[in-house]
This record gives sequence, structure tokens and C-alpha cells, in this order.
Amino acid sequence: MAVNHDECDQEHLAVGVTTLDRDQVESIVDERLIRLGIDSGKPLVAQQDFHYLRYIRSGATAIKARVVMSIVGALTLGGSSFLWIWFNN
Repeated sequence: MAVNHDECDQEHLAVGVTTLDRDQVESIVDERLIRLGIDSGKPLVAQQDFHYLRYIRSGATAIKARVVMSIVGALTLGGSSFLWIWFNN
């Protein structure tokens, strides 16, 4: 059955979509947050936790960059030292 979308209103376009009221949505969201270990009754604590996770992630990224730079520097120094010794002998 073909549907002419020009003649349909929003209710007809939402065929097959379950309509939920605000209480149902809040309970579903609360359930999902609890499964993730987040208490929706304490949003400031959750914000602090996410801030701490962001801090740890950015710190780990900075450490990774410094380790890579140190390895590259050590390999460059080792290679140049090898070439210096090889050419001087």
C-alpha cells in the first residue's frame, strides 16, 4: 500500500514507532544508567566521575606521546652515535 507523504500528518509517519510517555523514558534511562554504574539521583557525582575519567584519559595520552618521543629520541641518538663511531674508526 503506497502512502502519499504529502497528505500524512506526523502521526501517520510514525507507523511502527512505539510512543513512550515521559515517565517511561525516565525509567528506561535510569535503568541504563544504573547498569553503567551511574546513580541518576546524584548528577554532580556523575559529572565529577566523568571529569576524572577525562583527566585520566588526557594524562594517558600525554604519557603515550612522551614515551613515543623518548623512544624516537633514543633511536636517533643511538643511530647517530653508531654512525659517528663507525666513521671515526
